[in-house]
Amino acid sequence: MEVERGVACLAKAAVGNALWDLWARIENKPVWKLLTDMTPEQLVSNINLKYKFFSSTDFITEEEAIKMLRENEKYEEEYEKMLKRDGYPAYISNVGSVKYSNQKIKDTCRNYVKLEVVQVKYKPFWVEEALHPDDVVGYDNKEFEKLKGITLAGGETYGNCVEIKQVLEKHTFNFLKISLARLAINDALAAYFMAKKNETPICPHTGGLGLCEMAQHLQMWDFICLSQSTQNRLIEFIDYKHGYFVNPVHIINGRYMPPTLPGYSTMFKQKVIERWSYPSGSRWRHLFHLGFPTYFQRKKQQEEKGERKCRRGFPTRKSENKQTEREKKEETQETEEKIK
Repeated sequence: MEVERGVACLAKAAVGNALWDLWARIENKPVWKLLTDMTPEQLVSNINLKYKFFSSTDFITEEEAIKMLRENEKYEEEYEKMLKRDGYPAYISNVGSVKYSNQKIKDTCRNYVKLEVVQVKYKPFWVEEALHPDDVVGYDNKEFEKLKGITLAGGETYGNCVEIKQVLEKHTFNFLKISLARLAINDALAAYFMAKKNETPICPHTGGLGLCEMAQHLQMWDFICLSQSTQNRLIEFIDYKHGYFVNPVHIINGRYMPPTLPGYSTMFKQKVIERWSYPSGSRWRHLFHLGFPTYFQRKKQQEEKGERKCRRGFPTRKSENKQTEREKKEETQETEEKIK
């Protein structure tokens, strides 16, 4: 029995997405345009609806998927023009993903209040991953029923359509968040069709390197061909390492503008490859030169030096700064002794 979990699942998705990227480059189109230009039959033939011990056709059939696309086909040109003109709405989650300090959050809120931007009372748009991400049954717990009425979002840890099908059948989430690092485009498309039938909007998770670049393609295809709506649909944006890519996301007025270069927008710049290729990259060699202590070595160093620890045994930023200052002081003293 094949288990679609862990490293094997991520590797499968990486290879699958690389093949889609190559296909789009051969066709000289961005992935969203490659998908949009396919006939309904061509697109559905590429979707992974069948599994060895499971078939999502008990949730949605190939005929249903083709019918959904056929019904929207006459409006595709109009929606593509709208996308190119207006872009796709985004929301930013830097405050959590980039780990702003409490003081920065307070200062930022205070500045917005001064600018009179905040003029109405806000409430959470959704609560994300309210329980353990693997606890599908937990949402049926009696204690959790007391919180009904709260808008829930989740699903970013799911690596196959079986899990997605289960949460959709139970109507667990008001918003489905899928991760394109865990799903190849074939599986992601199946998730979009199942969510469409279930009337659950998808807002992809992008809390990782390159996920913003990937998520925009599927959402834009969905806007043109499937849902043809941005109501309750957004693409998460995190301002993180976009400069690593040849074709990074392009945001104007809080909206993703459609990529124009061929591919899946995931090609790294050559200098990034030279720096971070393991183990010969310049960054890795630099880390090895510094000693690059392992987790257990670092934990032992902490215990010997009596440093305060944070999660997982690593020193806090504060203790790291102290350690750096102490090392500089020791080096200065050694230098002075040598001079003497």
